Amino acid sequence: MAVPEWSAVDAIVKSLGQMKRARNHHDEASWVAASGKAELYVRDRLGAALAAHHPKLTVAREWNKHDLAVLDAKLKPLTIVEGKHLYDFDLLVPNLRARYKRAILKDCEKLKARKSDEPLVSLLMTSLRGTVPADLAKVVKYSRGSNAKFTELGRDVMAMAVKEARVLLGEIGSVVHEQELAVGHCFGIDVHLWVWLAKPGKSRCRSRRKRR
Repeated sequence: MAVPEWSAVDAIVKSLGQMKRARNHHDEASWVAASGKAELYVRDRLGAALAAHHPKLTVAREWNKHDLAVLDAKLKPLTIVEGKHLYDFDLLVPNLRARYKRAILKDCEKLKARKSDEPLVSLLMTSLRGTVPADLAKVVKYSRGSNAKFTELGRDVMAMAVKEARVLLGEIGSVVHEQELAVGHCFGIDVHLWVWLAKPGKSRCRSRRKRR
């Protein structure tokens, strides 16, 4: 049974807000996002914040191979979250976008099979607002793809990718939350980290899978 006072979206948004208010959050998150994918970093801090806010519930990482789960007193899943991380240029290159869409649809199937009161998909996006110097190519991950798209489109890349993220998630369900989670400066580059939450649409996930 659902916990009456529990709302997954409200609880996650509140916990994300707590993360943003933490001392040095933007500097730390920017370093993580610039030096590699930030998915586990965000998941772990989000899980810890949820656990602190809801001590009567059980918050688990990698529960039954799901990224994050919130369980009731009987250890039944109230909310399961499956997350993906990408870079802004991934959304603007057709074959990369298609690859991530397939991965998200696969997550939809996992959520459908497990069944919880409030299944959610989360999407993180890193945007590097500048060209990464060649000598930092092994420090700033995925800089080759980022540099190529930034050279082509300039600072419009992030705005275009944000719009495309909304479209992509709209193809598999409905976006219920969007925010810029971190803004900082690292390795001489402005770094932005975005997050979305979406409720998967069951019929859409099923029909898209059948057509592949």
